[in-house]
Amino acid sequence: MITKLSLLIASLTIVALTALLAHPIIAAERPAPSTPTAWSWISATTGDSVKKTGSWQHDQFRNARAAHLKSYHDGDELTIPFSGTAIGIRLAGQNTPEYLGQGDASQGQLVCSIDDTVAKTIACTHAGREHILAHGLKPGDHILRIRHAAVNNQTGCRIDGFWTLPATTGSVTFQLTGERSQFLTDCRLIIVQGDKIIRSTISRNWISGTCSVLLPAGTNYRITIQASGWQTVSTSAFDITANTQTTLAIPFLNRAVSTIPYHFRYPSINNQAIRTRGSSFRARFLGFTATIKTVRIKREIGNKTISRLLAFRELSDRADYYDRELEVMIPADTPGGIYDLEIAIEGSGRTSVAKSPRSVAIIANYTQNPRFVSWGHLDTSGQYQAEYLQRLCTMVNIIAPDMVLASNCVNPAYISGTMASLRSPYMVNFGNHQMPGHKHWYGADIQIVPLTPKINVLNYALPWFHGTEAASGLFNRYPDSTYNIINGFESNAPIEFLNQHTVRLIHDAHGLGSKAMIIDGTQTQRVGKTNSNSFRVIQFKDGKVESCTYNDHPTAAIPFTRTQVMPLRVKQTVADDTYTATVTNELKMDFKDATIRFLVPADQTYQPSAGKIKSTTLSDDKSLKEIVVSINIPRETTFPLNLSPN
Repeated sequence: MITKLSLLIASLTIVALTALLAHPIIAAERPAPSTPTAWSWISATTGDSVKKTGSWQHDQFRNARAAHLKSYHDGDELTIPFSGTAIGIRLAGQNTPEYLGQGDASQGQLVCSIDDTVAKTIACTHAGREHILAHGLKPGDHILRIRHAAVNNQTGCRIDGFWTLPATTGSVTFQLTGERSQFLTDCRLIIVQGDKIIRSTISRNWISGTCSVLLPAGTNYRITIQASGWQTVSTSAFDITANTQTTLAIPFLNRAVSTIPYHFRYPSINNQAIRTRGSSFRARFLGFTATIKTVRIKREIGNKTISRLLAFRELSDRADYYDRELEVMIPADTPGGIYDLEIAIEGSGRTSVAKSPRSVAIIANYTQNPRFVSWGHLDTSGQYQAEYLQRLCTMVNIIAPDMVLASNCVNPAYISGTMASLRSPYMVNFGNHQMPGHKHWYGADIQIVPLTPKINVLNYALPWFHGTEAASGLFNRYPDSTYNIINGFESNAPIEFLNQHTVRLIHDAHGLGSKAMIIDGTQTQRVGKTNSNSFRVIQFKDGKVESCTYNDHPTAAIPFTRTQVMPLRVKQTVADDTYTATVTNELKMDFKDATIRFLVPADQTYQPSAGKIKSTTLSDDKSLKEIVVSINIPRETTFPLNLSPN
């Protein structure tokens, strides 16, 4: 039986994790404040003392925390005067395949001299990001010189900056690899000593997998490794000795279960079945010649499961080679939510479970006036950018749209891991900065999803010069639709195509021109990306877009910077059997029919102090209850929402 105490601990754990992810040290990954106070930071780009010789350039990966210095010329030098007994360096990350236009990989080496004596040589291709260059220096002033040198005619280096360090500084290093490792660009390392966070930093050389971090000498350290889309791992306790490198063995990072499709064609995370209770959908999977035993949907609430066994009938005429297709019936008592779909087969040497994570969305009723949240070109290439996306997804769960539209995405491994937290269906496309291999997660470039029996959403992830024949074919499958919506990469679809298929909205993240306008010669509202630090809420009314901008501006999106604390947020606490959600909305915008989710013991009934209960769902073991409260959130306000026992 779940106790109120255990629920409180779980609730506070969730709150603490949310706070951790939103903490400015972690969200902004600022080296100076996130490192021990005895360390002194010298930025390579803004430090007044850093003298450059040669062709050094400022560079910054898209939406990275900060800029860095780069060089691709043999013999370029930096001179850094400093005072102290030890000094360290932090390298910038390696370039990754989605941004080939920003320079090649760092394949040169750094020859580091202290007072004209070579102290260390760093091979950039394989090195981790942080290194002690010298220790045990005489107290007083010194000169650090960094010379970039070619290796086998290969060049390239990227430098974040330098630390002057206490003598009692050591380092830890390890190799980090994992499932789908070609997509694993970097990770967050949270280093704790006891219950205190000592460091939180982005780490890993994308090419070699090497991680290296500087730490004060001490005992009982542990590292938690976070990479969105992979399972989080933590090390055993270890010690750091001054001026010594400690090497750890790190477990292989497995992908998060919520991101792994297995033997499924459809539905899928980018082609979800959105259905009401008591309806049906088709499922196509690799069933071979085995016996189909069960069809099941499931989702998690806290550490508990909600699931249903589904009746089905096989469509034998749709079988093709190893593919099998079913019509699956949804029980009338199925709670709403986003579910994983699992089909168990047995026999013929193929006993297994085909899985399609987060591919079935069960809703109470189809909407006549859908609401969307949209964004694009967020440049989610690694962990730091994924943490921004996670905060955005947390706000989306409060807003509770009917669907999320994301355009011109980058690294599907981090995106699929982060957007697995969404409690709304979503659609993603990849544009000109995509990382190769995204179709493993998100399927074909052109897909269509019925949002309702009368409204279809087309995903078109190609420039429109590829033609509209395939897209028209998908629209023509649904001749009775009232209107259609496009989640596109570009906005410049042919006018006749938009009119022919009654397209009332096209969302994109790359095209030129006004970002919020009615396209000439159509009734199509174009809603585009303004920048990579914002999102939009798009509300329909009577078959047309009623609103899509912010604060009465004709084109503006809702601002949300990379280092900003979420302007729309909820903090949950519990006391005396009453669960309190403190709701804060700092935006100049009301949010109608927003949702607040509570996890409470199943042995009581509850009543909210405001709003109304939208749904109540029991876990399979009947120990935990999920209560979703629908509430209107006024602009620029903070208020408590109490959930109390009747």
